[in-house]
Amino acid sequence: MFHEPSNMDMAMKLHYLKGIYYFGKQAFEGLATFKIKEPLFILLNYFPVICGRFRRAESGRPYTKCTRLGEPKVALDKKFQLEFLNLLGKVVAGEKPNRPINLAHLKTKSTNSESPLKNMEDPLSLKRVGPVGDNWIPVDNCKMEAFSFSVNATQLSHLQSKISSNGADFSPFEALSAVIWQCIANIRCESAPNVVTICKMMEPNKAYGNNQLISVVKAAYPILEANPSELAALMKNAALDQIEKIENAIEKDNGVSDLIVYDANLTFANLEEAKFYEFDYRGEKPVYVSYRVDGVGDEGAILVFPGPPKNGGRTVMAILPENEVTELKSEMKKWFMD
Repeated sequence: MFHEPSNMDMAMKLHYLKGIYYFGKQAFEGLATFKIKEPLFILLNYFPVICGRFRRAESGRPYTKCTRLGEPKVALDKKFQLEFLNLLGKVVAGEKPNRPINLAHLKTKSTNSESPLKNMEDPLSLKRVGPVGDNWIPVDNCKMEAFSFSVNATQLSHLQSKISSNGADFSPFEALSAVIWQCIANIRCESAPNVVTICKMMEPNKAYGNNQLISVVKAAYPILEANPSELAALMKNAALDQIEKIENAIEKDNGVSDLIVYDANLTFANLEEAKFYEFDYRGEKPVYVSYRVDGVGDEGAILVFPGPPKNGGRTVMAILPENEVTELKSEMKKWFMD
Protein backbone atom coordinates (compact mmCIF):
# COMPACT_ATOMS: atom_id res chain seq x y z
CA MET A 1 0.00 0.00 0.00
CA PHE A 2 1.31 3.43 -0.96
CA HIS A 3 0.38 6.93 0.09
CA GLU A 4 1.22 10.12 -1.80
CA PRO A 5 1.57 13.14 0.51
CA SER A 6 -0.55 16.12 -0.46
CA ASN A 7 0.82 19.29 -2.04
CA MET A 8 0.56 21.00 1.35
CA ASP A 9 2.56 18.18 2.93
CA MET A 10 5.27 18.82 0.33
CA ALA A 11 5.25 22.56 1.09
CA MET A 12 5.94 21.83 4.76
CA LYS A 13 8.33 18.89 4.32
CA LEU A 14 11.43 20.82 5.46
CA HIS A 15 9.79 22.06 8.66
CA TYR A 16 9.71 19.90 11.79
CA LEU A 17 7.35 20.69 14.65
CA LYS A 18 8.79 19.64 18.00
CA GLY A 19 6.86 19.57 21.25
CA ILE A 20 8.17 18.99 24.77
CA TYR A 21 5.71 18.12 27.55
CA TYR A 22 6.87 18.49 31.14
CA PHE A 23 5.18 16.33 33.80
CA GLY A 24 5.59 15.91 37.50
CA LYS A 25 7.62 12.81 38.40
CA GLN A 26 4.51 10.96 39.59
CA ALA A 27 3.37 10.53 35.96
CA PHE A 28 6.21 8.09 35.31
CA GLU A 29 6.89 6.59 38.72
CA GLY A 30 7.47 2.85 38.56
CA LEU A 31 7.62 2.70 34.75
CA ALA A 32 10.41 0.93 32.89
CA THR A 33 11.45 2.24 29.47
CA PHE A 34 9.53 -0.47 27.60
CA LYS A 35 6.34 0.32 29.51
CA ILE A 36 6.64 3.92 28.34
CA LYS A 37 7.20 2.88 24.71
CA GLU A 38 4.67 0.03 24.52
CA PRO A 39 1.51 2.20 24.23
CA LEU A 40 3.13 4.08 21.34
CA PHE A 41 3.83 0.82 19.50
CA ILE A 42 0.20 -0.22 19.99
CA LEU A 43 -1.14 3.11 18.72
CA LEU A 44 1.11 3.20 15.65
CA ASN A 45 -0.44 -0.08 14.50
CA TYR A 46 -3.61 1.91 13.87
CA PHE A 47 -1.80 4.53 11.76
CA PRO A 48 0.36 2.67 9.21
CA VAL A 49 0.70 5.76 6.99
CA ILE A 50 2.80 7.65 9.51
CA CYS A 51 5.05 4.63 9.90
CA GLY A 52 5.73 4.51 6.17
CA ARG A 53 9.13 4.82 4.56
CA PHE A 54 9.64 7.60 2.03
CA ARG A 55 10.48 6.62 -1.52
CA ARG A 56 10.56 8.55 -4.80
CA ALA A 57 8.48 7.82 -7.86
CA GLU A 58 10.06 7.91 -11.31
CA SER A 59 8.90 11.53 -11.54
CA GLY A 60 10.91 12.36 -8.42
CA ARG A 61 7.86 13.08 -6.25
CA PRO A 62 8.09 11.54 -2.77
CA TYR A 63 5.58 8.97 -1.59
CA THR A 64 5.41 6.61 1.36
CA LYS A 65 5.29 2.86 1.38
CA CYS A 66 2.90 2.12 4.23
CA THR A 67 4.03 -0.45 6.76
CA ARG A 68 3.41 -1.16 10.39
CA LEU A 69 7.08 -0.92 11.20
CA GLY A 70 9.44 1.91 12.05
CA GLU A 71 8.83 5.37 13.39
CA PRO A 72 6.50 8.19 12.27
CA LYS A 73 7.77 9.75 9.05
CA VAL A 74 4.90 11.70 7.44
CA ALA A 75 4.65 15.45 8.07
CA LEU A 76 1.80 15.93 10.53
CA ASP A 77 0.10 19.18 11.36
CA LYS A 78 -0.44 20.56 14.85
CA LYS A 79 -4.09 19.51 15.06
CA PHE A 80 -3.37 15.89 14.25
CA GLN A 81 -0.41 15.77 16.64
CA LEU A 82 -2.68 16.84 19.47
CA GLU A 83 -5.27 14.22 18.57
CA PHE A 84 -2.55 11.59 18.33
CA LEU A 85 -1.25 12.48 21.81
CA ASN A 86 -4.77 12.35 23.26
CA LEU A 87 -5.20 8.87 21.75
CA LEU A 88 -1.85 7.88 23.24
CA GLY A 89 -3.07 8.95 26.67
CA LYS A 90 -6.13 6.73 26.22
CA VAL A 91 -4.02 3.75 25.18
CA VAL A 92 -1.87 4.26 28.29
CA ALA A 93 -5.09 4.12 30.30
CA GLY A 94 -5.98 0.77 28.75
CA GLU A 95 -8.30 1.93 25.98
CA LYS A 96 -7.79 1.27 22.27
CA PRO A 97 -8.89 3.16 19.14
CA ASN A 98 -12.24 1.91 17.86
CA ARG A 99 -10.79 0.58 14.60
CA PRO A 100 -7.70 0.90 12.43
CA ILE A 101 -7.59 3.87 10.11
CA ASN A 102 -9.32 3.28 6.76
CA LEU A 103 -6.73 2.87 4.02
CA ALA A 104 -9.20 2.40 1.18
CA HIS A 105 -8.76 5.96 -0.11
CA LEU A 106 -4.96 5.79 -0.33
CA LYS A 107 -3.32 5.78 -3.72
CA THR A 108 -1.84 2.44 -4.69
CA LYS A 109 0.60 4.08 -7.06
CA SER A 110 2.42 7.39 -7.11
CA THR A 111 1.41 9.18 -10.29
CA ASN A 112 3.06 11.61 -12.66
CA SER A 113 1.07 14.08 -14.72
CA GLU A 114 1.85 17.03 -16.92
CA SER A 115 1.20 20.30 -15.14
CA PRO A 116 -0.50 23.25 -16.91
CA LEU A 117 0.93 25.68 -14.30
CA LYS A 118 4.53 26.00 -15.49
CA ASN A 119 4.52 29.78 -15.92
CA MET A 120 2.82 30.59 -12.64
CA GLU A 121 4.78 32.71 -10.16
CA ASP A 122 5.42 31.37 -6.68
CA PRO A 123 3.20 32.83 -3.93
CA LEU A 124 4.54 35.30 -1.37
CA SER A 125 4.32 32.63 1.31
CA LEU A 126 6.83 30.24 -0.33
CA LYS A 127 10.57 30.43 -0.88
CA ARG A 128 12.63 28.12 -3.06
CA VAL A 129 15.82 26.71 -1.60
CA GLY A 130 18.75 24.94 -3.19
CA PRO A 131 18.16 21.21 -3.65
CA VAL A 132 18.47 19.31 -0.39
CA GLY A 133 18.30 15.85 -1.96
CA ASP A 134 16.92 13.17 0.33
CA ASN A 135 18.20 14.74 3.56
CA TRP A 136 15.27 17.17 3.85
CA ILE A 137 17.27 19.59 5.98
CA PRO A 138 17.60 23.13 4.60
CA VAL A 139 20.93 24.94 4.84
CA ASP A 140 20.86 27.88 7.27
CA ASN A 141 22.22 31.20 6.04
CA CYS A 142 22.85 32.26 9.62
CA LYS A 143 22.76 30.76 13.08
CA MET A 144 19.25 30.75 14.52
CA GLU A 145 18.33 30.88 18.19
CA ALA A 146 15.06 30.00 19.89
CA PHE A 147 13.85 31.53 23.12
CA SER A 148 10.49 31.69 24.83
CA PHE A 149 8.72 33.92 27.31
CA SER A 150 5.37 33.94 29.03
CA VAL A 151 2.75 36.67 29.13
CA ASN A 152 0.34 36.19 32.02
CA ALA A 153 -3.37 36.98 31.89
CA THR A 154 -2.97 40.39 33.51
CA GLN A 155 -0.19 41.46 31.15
CA LEU A 156 -2.15 40.18 28.18
CA SER A 157 -5.29 42.07 29.11
CA HIS A 158 -3.27 45.25 29.60
CA LEU A 159 -1.59 44.81 26.23
CA GLN A 160 -4.90 44.27 24.42
CA SER A 161 -6.37 47.38 26.03
CA LYS A 162 -3.28 49.41 25.23
CA ILE A 163 -3.35 48.78 21.49
CA SER A 164 -7.11 48.81 21.01
CA SER A 165 -8.46 51.89 19.24
CA ASN A 166 -11.84 53.00 17.93
CA GLY A 167 -13.55 50.08 19.60
CA ALA A 168 -11.36 47.48 17.88
CA ASP A 169 -11.17 44.14 19.67
CA PHE A 170 -7.99 42.18 19.01
CA SER A 171 -7.32 38.59 19.98
CA PRO A 172 -4.26 37.80 22.11
CA PHE A 173 -2.54 36.43 19.01
CA GLU A 174 -3.22 39.59 16.98
CA ALA A 175 -2.09 41.87 19.79
CA LEU A 176 1.10 39.95 20.54
CA SER A 177 1.99 39.47 16.89
CA ALA A 178 1.48 43.14 16.05
CA VAL A 179 3.78 44.28 18.85
CA ILE A 180 6.46 41.70 18.01
CA TRP A 181 6.22 42.64 14.33
CA GLN A 182 6.99 46.25 15.19
CA CYS A 183 9.76 45.26 17.63
CA ILE A 184 11.47 43.27 14.89
CA ALA A 185 11.00 46.17 12.47
CA ASN A 186 12.79 48.44 14.95
CA ILE A 187 15.71 46.00 14.98
CA ARG A 188 15.94 45.54 11.22
CA CYS A 189 15.35 49.21 10.38
CA GLU A 190 15.66 49.60 6.61
CA SER A 191 14.99 45.89 6.05
CA ALA A 192 11.88 45.94 8.28
CA PRO A 193 9.39 43.37 6.94
CA ASN A 194 6.33 44.82 5.21
CA VAL A 195 4.98 41.35 4.45
CA VAL A 196 4.42 38.64 7.04
CA THR A 197 2.97 35.14 6.89
CA ILE A 198 0.32 33.80 9.27
CA CYS A 199 -0.18 30.08 9.89
CA LYS A 200 -3.26 28.97 11.79
CA MET A 201 -4.69 25.64 12.87
CA MET A 202 -7.95 24.57 11.26
CA GLU A 203 -10.33 21.67 11.62
CA PRO A 204 -8.88 18.68 9.76
CA ASN A 205 -10.55 17.55 6.54
CA LYS A 206 -8.50 14.37 6.45
CA ALA A 207 -7.15 11.90 8.97
CA TYR A 208 -3.55 13.05 8.82
CA GLY A 209 -1.31 15.47 6.95
CA ASN A 210 -1.25 19.23 6.96
CA ASN A 211 -4.54 21.00 7.63
CA GLN A 212 -3.78 24.64 8.27
CA LEU A 213 -4.61 28.08 6.98
CA ILE A 214 -1.69 30.00 5.52
CA SER A 215 -2.10 33.67 4.64
CA VAL A 216 0.01 36.76 4.09
CA VAL A 217 -0.45 40.29 5.36
CA LYS A 218 1.01 43.21 3.40
CA ALA A 219 1.45 46.71 4.82
CA ALA A 220 1.33 49.52 2.25
CA TYR A 221 3.30 51.88 4.50
CA PRO A 222 6.64 51.75 6.34
CA ILE A 223 6.35 49.49 9.37
CA LEU A 224 8.62 51.78 11.40
CA GLU A 225 5.99 54.52 11.11
CA ALA A 226 3.07 52.26 12.02
CA ASN A 227 1.62 51.73 15.45
CA PRO A 228 0.73 48.27 16.77
CA SER A 229 -3.02 48.89 16.54
CA GLU A 230 -2.67 49.40 12.78
CA LEU A 231 -0.66 46.22 12.42
CA ALA A 232 -3.14 44.26 14.55
CA ALA A 233 -5.97 45.54 12.34
CA LEU A 234 -4.11 44.33 9.24
CA MET A 235 -3.66 40.88 10.77
CA LYS A 236 -7.31 40.76 11.75
CA ASN A 237 -8.89 42.09 8.55
CA ALA A 238 -6.44 42.00 5.65
CA ALA A 239 -4.91 38.52 5.60
CA LEU A 240 -4.78 37.07 2.06
CA ASP A 241 -5.39 33.33 1.77
CA GLN A 242 -2.45 31.49 0.17
CA ILE A 243 -3.62 27.88 0.20
CA GLU A 244 -4.65 27.62 -3.46
CA LYS A 245 -1.50 29.39 -4.63
CA ILE A 246 0.70 27.09 -2.53
CA GLU A 247 -1.10 24.02 -3.88
CA ASN A 248 -0.60 25.24 -7.44
CA ALA A 249 3.08 26.05 -6.87
CA ILE A 250 3.75 22.51 -5.63
CA GLU A 251 1.67 20.98 -8.40
CA LYS A 252 3.57 23.01 -11.00
CA ASP A 253 6.74 21.02 -10.25
CA ASN A 254 4.90 17.81 -9.37
CA GLY A 255 6.14 18.06 -5.78
CA VAL A 256 9.80 17.73 -6.75
CA SER A 257 11.15 21.20 -5.88
CA ASP A 258 12.33 22.13 -2.39
CA LEU A 259 10.39 25.03 -0.90
CA ILE A 260 9.91 26.41 2.59
CA VAL A 261 7.23 28.49 4.29
CA TYR A 262 9.09 29.58 7.43
CA ASP A 263 11.57 31.82 5.61
CA ALA A 264 9.61 33.38 2.77
CA ASN A 265 8.61 36.07 5.30
CA LEU A 266 8.64 36.66 9.03
CA THR A 267 6.06 34.06 10.06
CA PHE A 268 3.55 34.07 12.92
CA ALA A 269 1.97 30.74 13.92
CA ASN A 270 -1.35 30.98 15.73
CA LEU A 271 -1.69 28.02 18.11
CA GLU A 272 -4.06 29.73 20.54
CA GLU A 273 -6.71 27.05 20.17
CA ALA A 274 -4.31 24.16 20.69
CA LYS A 275 -5.33 22.15 23.74
CA PHE A 276 -1.80 21.22 24.78
CA TYR A 277 -2.63 20.99 28.46
CA GLU A 278 -5.46 18.48 27.98
CA PHE A 279 -3.01 15.66 27.29
CA ASP A 280 -3.62 13.15 30.08
CA TYR A 281 -0.91 10.61 30.94
CA ARG A 282 -1.83 8.18 33.70
CA GLY A 283 -4.16 10.76 35.20
CA GLU A 284 -1.57 13.54 35.13
CA LYS A 285 -1.61 16.69 33.00
CA PRO A 286 1.56 18.48 31.82
CA VAL A 287 2.77 21.32 34.02
CA TYR A 288 4.40 23.08 31.08
CA VAL A 289 4.45 22.63 27.29
CA SER A 290 6.89 24.05 24.78
CA TYR A 291 6.76 23.92 20.97
CA ARG A 292 9.16 25.06 18.28
CA VAL A 293 9.66 24.62 14.52
CA ASP A 294 12.90 23.49 12.92
CA GLY A 295 13.90 24.53 9.43
CA VAL A 296 13.15 28.21 10.04
CA GLY A 297 15.15 30.59 7.83
CA ASP A 298 16.62 33.96 8.76
CA GLU A 299 13.33 35.84 8.36
CA GLY A 300 12.32 34.16 11.62
CA ALA A 301 9.17 32.68 13.13
CA ILE A 302 7.00 33.45 16.16
CA LEU A 303 4.74 30.80 17.73
CA VAL A 304 1.94 31.89 20.08
CA PHE A 305 0.26 29.16 22.14
CA PRO A 306 -1.54 28.75 25.47
CA GLY A 307 0.43 29.20 28.65
CA PRO A 308 0.06 26.94 31.71
CA PRO A 309 -3.54 26.90 33.01
CA LYS A 310 -2.55 28.58 36.29
CA ASN A 311 -1.01 31.39 34.23
CA GLY A 312 -4.04 32.02 32.04
CA GLY A 313 -1.95 33.81 29.44
CA ARG A 314 0.16 32.87 26.44
CA THR A 315 3.59 31.42 25.77
CA VAL A 316 5.58 32.91 22.90
CA MET A 317 8.38 31.02 21.16
CA ALA A 318 10.61 33.21 18.99
CA ILE A 319 13.04 31.66 16.48
CA LEU A 320 15.28 34.37 15.07
CA PRO A 321 18.82 35.06 13.85
CA GLU A 322 21.16 34.85 16.82
CA ASN A 323 22.24 38.50 16.50
CA GLU A 324 18.64 39.74 16.90
CA VAL A 325 17.70 37.92 20.08
CA THR A 326 19.21 40.27 22.67
CA GLU A 327 17.77 43.31 20.90
CA LEU A 328 14.31 41.75 20.69
CA LYS A 329 14.33 40.94 24.40
CA SER A 330 15.19 44.58 25.10
CA GLU A 331 12.42 45.83 22.79
CA MET A 332 9.84 43.57 24.38
CA LYS A 333 10.60 44.68 27.91
CA LYS A 334 8.80 47.90 27.04
CA TRP A 335 5.62 45.89 26.50
CA PHE A 336 5.52 42.60 28.38
CA MET A 337 8.43 42.15 30.72
CA ASP A 338 8.30 45.09 33.11
